[in-house]
Amino acid sequence: PHTVRRLEVAHAGIKLIIGWHAAYGVKLPAGAMQPYQSLVVGLGGGPVVTEHVGAQACVEVTLAPWLGFQLFHGSPDVLSCSVVALADVWGSAATQLSEQLHHASDWPTRFALVQQCLQAMVARSRRTVQAPVRQAWDMLSAQRGNLSVSALCRAVGWSERHLALQSCNQLGDTPKRLARRLRFGAAHQA
Repeated sequence: PHTVRRLEVAHAGIKLIIGWHAAYGVKLPAGAMQPYQSLVVGLGGGPVVTEHVGAQACVEVTLAPWLGFQLFHGSPDVLSCSVVALADVWGSAATQLSEQLHHASDWPTRFALVQQCLQAMVARSRRTVQAPVRQAWDMLSAQRGNLSVSALCRAVGWSERHLALQSCNQLGDTPKRLARRLRFGAAHQA
């Protein structure tokens, strides 16, 4: 088996990677390679290098930041982190989901298990993003980041400062930086 190494670039969503075979190695810009079975990649930091040896089995889900707020109980440590182990956030539920995915007979079953888990977590969540913050995200996302912060503020009826503060608290970053990430993502996909 050979080592597969990838550079993961900045993105505008929260990445949830649930693995069930060999752990991923993740190297942050200023750190050593760390092993993760399942992980959350937040909006913090820059690009990271991932590696694994041979075949890798996982399900990767990219979540809108507002959904990350609900799934991870509004934790700024998760939303604005570079990388955190999923077990550190979800505890035994992360291990249980990983084991269920490992024993599932096919991919449709795995996708259904992940969907059921996420739906159950959202249903149990007591955290929701304020409507103006969600509206600002939806507008930015629909325009792939090509919308001014002043236009967002006019649309939601908040000042730039208030929207930036609430966006940081609930989405993990300011509208300006989220817009930049969305534009970068659009360019990266083109």
